Amino acid sequence: MRSIAICVLASSVTIPVAATAATPAQTADVAAADALFREGKALLDQRNFAAACPKLAESNRLDSQAATLLALATCHEGEGKTASAWAEYNAVADRARQEGRGDGEQAARARSTALEAKLSKLTISPSAMAAATVGLIVKRNGVFVAALPATVPVDPGEQFVEATAPGKRPFMATVVVASNGETKVIEIPRLQDDFEGPGGGTPGLYGRAGGARLSRLQIGGIAAGAAGLVAIGVGSYFGLRAMKLNDDSKAGCDGDACDPDAKQKRLDARTAGNWSTVAFAAGGVLVAGGTALFVLGRSKETGGSGVNVATVASSDGGLLLVSGQF
Repeated sequence: MRSIAICVLASSVTIPVAATAATPAQTADVAAADALFREGKALLDQRNFAAACPKLAESNRLDSQAATLLALATCHEGEGKTASAWAEYNAVADRARQEGRGDGEQAARARSTALEAKLSKLTISPSAMAAATVGLIVKRNGVFVAALPATVPVDPGEQFVEATAPGKRPFMATVVVASNGETKVIEIPRLQDDFEGPGGGTPGLYGRAGGARLSRLQIGGIAAGAAGLVAIGVGSYFGLRAMKLNDDSKAGCDGDACDPDAKQKRLDARTAGNWSTVAFAAGGVLVAGGTALFVLGRSKETGGSGVNVATVASSDGGLLLVSGQF
């Protein structure tokens, strides 16, 4: 049994570990999680947040318990990571509500509400040209940002935003967000082309040497195939989201009988699943159509279009660069 006394909540939270059949690996994880929890709790009592938070985070990863999550939220709050603590207090409140512990939910909500006014935020806003870029992917601190524009609570400190798209130069920006509840804005401009076309670009990198000539139909096939891959990527995202929402709903359901929160999660999972199906279908059509165009263009290839293609290595594996007159 794990328990933690949180002075800022003026209450004690005791969460029993459910006795269920477990594999040896799971048993080892639970034992390691319990040891890390005790070590992290002792350091937290000493207000040694820098040493306590990593131990509590790893304990929560190995065997997530409400008491561990509550301790981690308290630790992050002490460490000044207000957004992390706010999200974790909300998670504790949700679990307490699902388990019928009204006092625990109320205490966690109170801490979450107190932090909300102190939250620093980051707004990521793409320009109209950037938003229209095919295959645009935006990440914050390496994590994919699904909906743009977006204003999200962030922990005070450095925030890194990167925007990428096929055939475009990456846009990167870093801002430092203060701890006084301020909001910083990063605007994503139009992404520049990764090469300038015939007569331009970097000498020795994008020249015609070794390039292959492509017909207009082949260029169209490549574009359609690239769009199809982007659609498949979107389908994968919504598919994973649907599975996660469905798994999260199980805690609040008994067969087909679900509490309101779990019911909403199942509805959201169904919606995400539908979007995934549509995106995969569209992606498959685009990839198939692009392949057909490429093959057809190859059979009708002529030298009149003056189109050139060259490959360039990159950290993501490589780029296919096309230039010429159309």
